[in-house]
Amino acid sequence: MKKIILSLLVCSIAFSVSAQNKKELLENIKALQANQTTLSTQLQTITQSLGVLQAENATLKERLAKLEANLDSLRLQGIGAVQTSENKPATLLTALDSVQAVRLAYLKSANPEEASQYVMDVERVKPLMMKYYAEKEDWTPLEYAFGPEEKLVCIRPNVYRLEGWDEFIIKTPEGYKIDWEGTVGYKPYTEAQMKAQPNKVFELRVDIRKDFDYVNNTWVCYQDLYMDSNIYAKKTNPHVVKLDKWIEQDRKTAIIKVKWVPGNDPHFELVEFVCERWSNY
Repeated sequence: MKKIILSLLVCSIAFSVSAQNKKELLENIKALQANQTTLSTQLQTITQSLGVLQAENATLKERLAKLEANLDSLRLQGIGAVQTSENKPATLLTALDSVQAVRLAYLKSANPEEASQYVMDVERVKPLMMKYYAEKEDWTPLEYAFGPEEKLVCIRPNVYRLEGWDEFIIKTPEGYKIDWEGTVGYKPYTEAQMKAQPNKVFELRVDIRKDFDYVNNTWVCYQDLYMDSNIYAKKTNPHVVKLDKWIEQDRKTAIIKVKWVPGNDPHFELVEFVCERWSNY
């Protein structure tokens, strides 16, 4: 009897262990199935991303091929090739190129007559140039080399300068031209000539500053670097505000209109502030 009971006990224990192992096995299978589902989802996502990257790569390759073809075409046209000792490109591609080209041609001209073909209002200005260089200073051809580091400064919508250089360069329908009068600060009249024509209005290029030491309830005083006489303006003149805003606490170039007022206290009087700097285009 004891043997029978012992056998039944052993069988019971064996069935219990088997059931426990089976449960653990099923749980392991479920966990593996869940991991497989997760891995399948991740693999699908990776596959889709790979497809997108392959499509983008194909597009980029196509764009690169087009760019290379365009570059080859430009090379065949000579763009980028250096043809002069001044590093002037064979083809002018940008506004900076065009401005540098006209400056180069103007500066390397052998004489004022040759240079005049590059200036604004040539019929009127050429005689002024010829007289100026015959009387005041010699024309000297200058060297100038193109440089990508040059900075083009837009002063007004059609007026440009290369930063650090003197020339005013004007954009016209026929191309870029030098404003010679603005470039040299041309003054067509002397003080004596203006004083000989009282109350006549003259337009002048000046390098002007305000005299802050001058104190008067009615007038303000300005000093031009190139004039012996001071220029006075009534405080009620609306151009005083505009001129002062441009000058601030500094000395600035400008174009103004003045007249010589004779009498007990003769003086030059400000009529109008025309524009900032020496180019009035």
